[in-house]
Amino acid sequence: MIRCENNVAGDLENKESIKVRTDTAETISACGKDIQKAAENITAVCNIPGTNGAAYGNQLLAKIDDLKKLATLYGLASQQLTGAARELANDVPKGEVWN
Repeated sequence: MIRCENNVAGDLENKESIKVRTDTAETISACGKDIQKAAENITAVCNIPGTNGAAYGNQLLAKIDDLKKLATLYGLASQQLTGAARELANDVPKGEVWN
């Protein structure tokens, strides 16, 4: 009976772990997309003559590459969490997933 209870508890813990990772991956992905969109908006503003964006364009554009790299990192982190959740759902042992 104890073994059965441990399996049920383990299954619930595994399902919760999968849900947390999936939710976190979605949040991180959305943040990455927001950062990418902000970089695109800043670039667009820098190309409009007579705006503050154009006046400070050189300084702003110097940071755009950093924002794009950050957005890419967010995307990669999201993919890793999604992959980990998928592996957990396919009953891959936690130790293997985290390695």
